[in-house]
This record gives sequence, C-alpha cells and structure tokens, in this order.
Amino acid sequence: MEGGSGQPSRLTLTWLNDYACVLLKMPGATLVVDPVEVRPSDVGKVDAILITHEHYDHLDTGLVSSIQSKTGCLVIADPTSSSLLSRSVPGDKLVAVEPGSQISVGEAKIYVEECNHPPASTPVTFLIECGGLKVYHTADSLPFDRMAEIGATHKPDITFCT
Repeated sequence: MEGGSGQPSRLTLTWLNDYACVLLKMPGATLVVDPVEVRPSDVGKVDAILITHEHYDHLDTGLVSSIQSKTGCLVIADPTSSSLLSRSVPGDKLVAVEPGSQISVGEAKIYVEECNHPPASTPVTFLIECGGLKVYHTADSLPFDRMAEIGATHKPDITFCT
C-alpha cells in the first residue's frame, strides 16, 4: 500500500475477532486495538495495546495484562479502562489518554479523538499515522458532528467502524 506522501509503505491489517480487535503491522510500529477473545499468541509481539473503552467486548484486563507482560509493550487506554488496568499493568507501561491527546509509539503517531458511545464512561477513538498511512479506529462510536472534521483534517486511508 502506498502512503499519502507518495512514498511506498507497507501495512498489514488483521481482524483477530469478528467485531473489535485489529492488529496493525506498519513500518516502525506494531499495534493492537481492543484485544478480546483472542490468544496472546494471535497478537504476538506488539509495541502497544490501544483500548477504546471498558466494555467486555473491547477490554479483557487479563488478556491485556498477559500480552503486556510477555511483550513489555505500552498500554494506551481511555481513563476508565486505564483505572481498571492499573491493578495488573505496571504504572510505567500504562498511559491514560483523553480526546486531544497525542502519543508516539515507535514511528507511529496516535491521535486520540472523541467517541460517541453513550453507554461507555470515557470512550475514545484512535487515529493512527505511520509510514505515510492513516488508520482511524472508531470503536463503537455513533456518528457525531466532529467526526466529519476528524476525517477532513486527517484524511484516513482506512477507517474501522466496529
């Protein structure tokens, strides 16, 4: 796949369950979003785990802890999920993020955006940019006014609506 800058890039996306978990392998970073109902071996070595919200079909604290302890990866999560994970993930490996946050993992830039998922306490969406490619993971978000602005600003190459 060619990145937005015109430079060749390689992106491998793998759905690891039927609804939320996506593995992104990019030049410079490997990330997994919302690992649930998968084996740690399905995920493999990752640089970061991204959690969008605390619902059972997006957060499995035992699985996240297992992957994190095996890989030493960073765990990036909304505030509610971060609080739940604080009992099983080392503090220096756990980052609570809110809309407007930005964080870099390897060569990936992760923009944390708002999410319209009223049953969740503090849900977020993630716009991931790496190697000239942009992937937007909307979690369980319903459309909201600023979603069009996010699309216009970041111009994602791929959007996951889970």
